[in-house]
Amino acid sequence: MKLPTQQAMNLINIQTSRTFELCHQSPKVFQLDTEFSLKMTCSVIAMFNDSLKVTTEKMNGIEIYETAIMFCQKYTHESISDLMLCLKMAKAGELGTIYNRFDTATLFQFFNTYLEMKWARYESKLASIKTENDGSVNTEYNTAVIAKERFEKNKVTDEKWKEAVRMQEVLDMKRELNALKNDKELS
Repeated sequence: MKLPTQQAMNLINIQTSRTFELCHQSPKVFQLDTEFSLKMTCSVIAMFNDSLKVTTEKMNGIEIYETAIMFCQKYTHESISDLMLCLKMAKAGELGTIYNRFDTATLFQFFNTYLEMKWARYESKLASIKTENDGSVNTEYNTAVIAKERFEKNKVTDEKWKEAVRMQEVLDMKRELNALKNDKELS
């Protein structure tokens, strides 16, 4: 899906002005008309897809459209400006490496990394406002500690969830085995 040159140039001009602060104030996906948000999301993804020097796997038009739908459904409280800034940062190599493929999973991986950076930055800003009000000192170290604590909490939650799923599977298997034993005993 190749964008017309004028449309691509307009998007590039918009993209160059994106900042975290501007993205935070931009209208969120749920606040926009559904058709408009899908078209804009498709255009942003298509522009990024076209600009890559990936030789093996790129998205085709249908994949771009499907990814745009998934993005608009999953990230309703983020803005299209967030997506623009994310892909701008990805292009600059700030969100990871593109290993000769660009697909839906890669885009969502970039966007999740972007959101971590965005919210760490926002938390840092809130912490600095708080410290200004109470007279304490906010350092880069404290900000890094807050981000690390949040990451560790998420990691522990994920591990607990995986363990709970594993335990449920074990219990289900035991129930099935008991049911089979009971069936054999009755026969």
